[in-house]
Amino acid sequence: MASYQPISKLSEFPHEEEPLPYIGYERLRRRWITYGVALLAITNLLSLSWPFWVPRSRPPSELACTEEFDTVYERFWWNTAYSPVNRSEADNLWDEINPAHGIVSVDRKWAATNGWPLSAYYPGDKTKAVYLLEAYHLLHCLRIMRLTFWQAIDGKPFTYHPGSHVDHCFDALRQNIQCNADNTPLYSFGDHTAGDGQLHKCKDWEQLRAWAAENTACYRDSVEDIPFKDHFGFCRENGDDGVKDIDYGAIIS
Repeated sequence: MASYQPISKLSEFPHEEEPLPYIGYERLRRRWITYGVALLAITNLLSLSWPFWVPRSRPPSELACTEEFDTVYERFWWNTAYSPVNRSEADNLWDEINPAHGIVSVDRKWAATNGWPLSAYYPGDKTKAVYLLEAYHLLHCLRIMRLTFWQAIDGKPFTYHPGSHVDHCFDALRQNIQCNADNTPLYSFGDHTAGDGQLHKCKDWEQLRAWAAENTACYRDSVEDIPFKDHFGFCRENGDDGVKDIDYGAIIS
């Protein structure tokens, strides 16, 4: 007759599981209540401490800008007096734009206190420094690019010979576009226009113009290659930069 030996451990069968030890209902209920209270306490603690341990976004120490200007909402038109069908009608408007309006002079100690980088001395006054506001720098580039483009189309001599300066202007505009990352969703109906008359979130140009006029360096631009100091001493009485309002007229077809 065959003999049998008892098996002491169920785990000797890999497809079976050990029976769980019996825990009374009340004991199990108290354990889950304890877990829930502990989890709630941890959640509240994390919520209260969140502002202190989450890194906050701070501007780099070398970031410099003028005072913050108001936000305004302006309509962008597909065509304006700056882009009529007959472009000669717009030439005077473009010529009136004075990018030199954006060359300002401020106290060097004030600039350092506000985190502005070192810049050139104002000729004849080492207590002041000279800066070019970015928006006017880009207007300077736009005027050069437009003028050079149409001179090339018309076969006229170049005022600014195409080269590193024009390439710089293209790249300056690219960098500024990427920097601002304007995500305004422009509507379109397949008529070769997009966003005609649509509102955009902007900074108040009037405030920028007034700030630049208040801190003007009395600079005059020149195509001729002349010494840096000879550009100064040409103040405009009216403080006008020649730039027309973005939304100032009817749509021009």
